[in-house]
Amino acid sequence: RIQSGSYLSTGWFTLILAMDMCKEIHIYGMINETYCK
Repeated sequence: RIQSGSYLSTGWFTLILAMDMCKEIHIYGMINETYCK
């Protein structure tokens, strides 16, 4: 991460891990694609 200059939070890494391990995830505070329709 230091060489690339990117500093992602541990929450981001947890999200990536959950996406890999779980069939479906729900993220608090995120809206779905039909929210504004």
